[in-house]
Amino acid sequence: MSTHALHDMTVAELSTALAQKSVSAVEITQHLLTRAQADTSGSFLNLNAEAALAQARRADARRAAG
Repeated sequence: MSTHALHDMTVAELSTALAQKSVSAVEITQHLLTRAQADTSGSFLNLNAEAALAQARRADARRAAG
């Protein structure tokens, strides 16, 4: 995986990392949710962590199934 933090990676870099199995969708989602939850600027009106993580788990399952 790139030496960049997940939030600094481009979509292309994240896609490559997912394809190489060096990171999972759940790991990316958890990282970005943590950053969003720590944000104090008021940029996020609503975060649905449960739904986001459920979608990430499904994406990881689809990737694992081929």
